[in-house]
Parts: sequence; structure tokens; C-alpha cells
Amino acid sequence: DPANGIGIYTGTGHSAGAAWHAQPGGPIANGKTYTVGAWMRCPADGPVAYHFFDDGAGNILVVTEITAGIFSHMGWGAAEKAGSWTGGAYFFGDKSSYMSGAVGAYDSLNAYCPASHSAYNRGIAAFVRADVDTFTGKWLSVGSEESNGYDGYTGRRCDADQEGRDIPSDKIPRCAANFMARQTSSLNAQANLVPIRWYAKRDDGGYSLLGRIPAIYASNAAAKGYALGSTFAIGADTFMVFPNFVALKS
Repeated sequence: DPANGIGIYTGTGHSAGAAWHAQPGGPIANGKTYTVGAWMRCPADGPVAYHFFDDGAGNILVVTEITAGIFSHMGWGAAEKAGSWTGGAYFFGDKSSYMSGAVGAYDSLNAYCPASHSAYNRGIAAFVRADVDTFTGKWLSVGSEESNGYDGYTGRRCDADQEGRDIPSDKIPRCAANFMARQTSSLNAQANLVPIRWYAKRDDGGYSLLGRIPAIYASNAAAKGYALGSTFAIGADTFMVFPNFVALKS
């Protein structure tokens, strides 16, 4: 089904002679030959507002306000690595490419942080390129899907530590809801910045820390009195508030 928005995937190069969906090094669906990606919704007559963020190191975040107080997003860049491993590129949206035509309740978009797990209405909406054991030269799919290529599964799972569906909490640390609910200080009302960390599934079924998304943090600031779209400073840095996360503004 058609939908208004912007599709996104990244690859390892560019070929002027290749179709938009067949550029070199893009994520390929498990057991298939076609490219998968993510989607940021945007209404046909344009968003109420939009915000662009660039941390100066090639990490880009785009946030659109679909209707008052309801946001959509996409982004791309290079992960801040934990240790040394091959890869690092990432990208995300708020919907999987397969479900881009399904228009559900917009407020469902505000349930999760960017790139923290599967799209809210099924499918994979975030990808990170990493060599993990025998899985090399490919993209990991961030989320619980481990079977359907059309849902964005690439053959190897990755999970974030943020609250969401089907997180393997027995294998990775989890930022549970009761933990996040306490991340604004009762002493001075400062909102804490909680990194969004990715963990890659290994050949033996265990998980190892890959790293984190730069310049985006999980936060409960919007639920603790900070207005959506407002800014606050920590040291020399300024951050903008969105539902369940904040973005480095400058």
C-alpha cells in the first residue's frame, strides 16, 4: 500500500548505473536478493515541523513532527564502538520498509527510542554493519525478528538495551521502565542521558556489546516536565527533548 514518507538505506558505495534499490553494499533480506531498509513517515501536506541534527562526526538525525506532539524520525552514521571490530555504519527509521504502507496510530511512534528495537508495528527499522564471528560483510538487523526476510531480517540479530518487545534480558543488561522512570533528578530536575547500546548475537547464541548510537540518548525528560522541542544544557552541550529521547543539538 502507498504511504507518504521517506525510505532510507545505506550501502558501501554508489553506482550511477544501478537502480536506487540496488546500490552496492546495502542490507539484503535473509535468503533473498532484494534490499531492505527503513522508513520515516511524513504527511502528504508536510510535517508541522522538522529538525535536523549533525554532531559534526557524520551522525545525522532527522525528526519530523507529524502532527502536534507526535514525532517520526530517521538517521544514519557510524556507531561509537566498544572495542575493535570491522564495520560500524548504521541507519534507522521508525518503520520497516515492508510496513511502510501501513499507517497505524501515530502516537504509537512515541513509544520507543530511535534504533532501539523492531519497528512498533512489526519488522526491522534499524541496521548496523558489523562482522560477527562467521557473519561477515553484512548488516545486522536490530530487533526480535529472526525468520522473515521481508520483515527486514538480514540473517543476524542485534538488540538494544532499551525497553521493548522480546529483548533477551537474560543475555543483555536492560534499561527497564522503572529504571528509566528515575532518570530525572528529584534534587535539581536535571534529565540524565542514558546511552542506547547495541548488542550483537554471536554464533553460539550469546551476545556481545557492539557500542552505542552517538548523539542520541534515552531520556524521560518529556514525562518529567520538559516541553517537547525544548532544550537544556549539560556543560557545553545543548540537547533537544523528544518523546523518550533527547538529541545533541550543539
